[in-house]
Amino acid sequence: MHVTPFLTVSPSFTTLSFWFLLACCYAVYFVVHRQVMLRNIFLLLISYGFAIVWDWHVPIVLCICTVTSYFLALLLHRTRSVRKKKFTLSVSITGYIGVLMYCKYMGFFLENLNVFLRSIGWPSVVWGMSIFLPLGLSFYTFSIISYLADVYRGTQQPTKDFLAYALFLAFFAKYIAGPIERAGHLLPQFQNVQKISMQHISTGVILIVWGLVQKVIIADNAAVYASYSLLTPGNISANSLTILLALPLQIYADFSGYSDIARGIASLFGFTLVKNFNLPYLALSPTDFWRRWHISLSQWCRDYIYIPLGGNRLGFLFTLRNLFLTMLVVGLWHGASWNFIAWGAYHGILSCLYLLAERYASPDAGYVKFFRIPLVSGMVWFGLVCISWIIFQTYSPEPFWHVLFLLRPTGGKFFLLTLLCWIPIFSIHAWAQYAKKRTRSASASPLLRMTFVLACLYVLIFLAPFRQFDFVYKQF
Repeated sequence: MHVTPFLTVSPSFTTLSFWFLLACCYAVYFVVHRQVMLRNIFLLLISYGFAIVWDWHVPIVLCICTVTSYFLALLLHRTRSVRKKKFTLSVSITGYIGVLMYCKYMGFFLENLNVFLRSIGWPSVVWGMSIFLPLGLSFYTFSIISYLADVYRGTQQPTKDFLAYALFLAFFAKYIAGPIERAGHLLPQFQNVQKISMQHISTGVILIVWGLVQKVIIADNAAVYASYSLLTPGNISANSLTILLALPLQIYADFSGYSDIARGIASLFGFTLVKNFNLPYLALSPTDFWRRWHISLSQWCRDYIYIPLGGNRLGFLFTLRNLFLTMLVVGLWHGASWNFIAWGAYHGILSCLYLLAERYASPDAGYVKFFRIPLVSGMVWFGLVCISWIIFQTYSPEPFWHVLFLLRPTGGKFFLLTLLCWIPIFSIHAWAQYAKKRTRSASASPLLRMTFVLACLYVLIFLAPFRQFDFVYKQF
């Protein structure tokens, strides 16, 4: 796992250089933010500037995808023939998926093809072209596909404002790891004047400091425990329970931390990004979990894969097939590796089994009533999700079987510190549930907001490690 020094010159959200550059840009932004065209030009320059620092290939691919999709949407809208519109949409989506497949999956395909060819005594395939994966490709490709599909359906008018559309795809706050924004939500914000109020600034600061605490303090410390145990064969069985607890903590705090920071930065600039997490570890079922975890991806797959396949309209067997295939795509979207495919298949099987149980289990049976108790169903599902993260993180079956079948209570500092790291996560979960039930949330209190921000800053200043791990979802 790549590690980023805290003081390095990097556009990562966890480096001081990023926040210094952002502060400078924000000062200029205040001068231009009321003029839409000037504001969009400035934000687009910032976004492409960060993209160049990440990888000089990134702006080239992004620019090509932006220009082509912009004109394809206009072509779809102007085409009157249904047959020609279907053809244009099919060719467009095939092209963007083809680029994604080549960049992200060609190496995986060739590697497995060569393993198969060697197993039957044939020579390996030699591929002379270099393959690189532009940062953020999976995220903005899905945004483009949803935009073109919505224009085709007539639910989204194609924009003629090229600057706003380019910024919709390139906006630096969401570029690395989403969320996967829809044009209907974010594009109008770039086309209109966005006033920056104290509420925007207050919300942005709270989201940023809490996101940094999740990433720097919780996720990176959990990553040390999980990685140490997984990468050291002799420690897998001895620390199996630590791995089972540390991995879900690391992955959730890492990705949720990124999403909160991205939403916070967008709020500072007067924009609103979609919420990507909603207390996922309080889910009571597979369906409930995917309504809470990586919401932008799960909703995208529902609207553009599950429903076009037929959803639940073609009968129960086809519903199971569509659900499994959708979850398989969710797994494959995360990366070109068998562990991601297995992870998607695992969640697909769990979702299908849950539907089967809902359909055929007698509601009066004692065991059904027992598993419908919220505490019981929540604990069972949380355990199954924890197991899924071991599949997600391990690139060979051996560590997974070691963790699962050699599971035992563990002592020592790793286990204790892992439990301590869970406390702020569940505390925030509990507070959020409590706040939802109140007509006036405690978060409205300026004193409480200030106390929360100061507490987070204190933790970041005095407990932050000298090194941080890269964001998990940066690789996707």
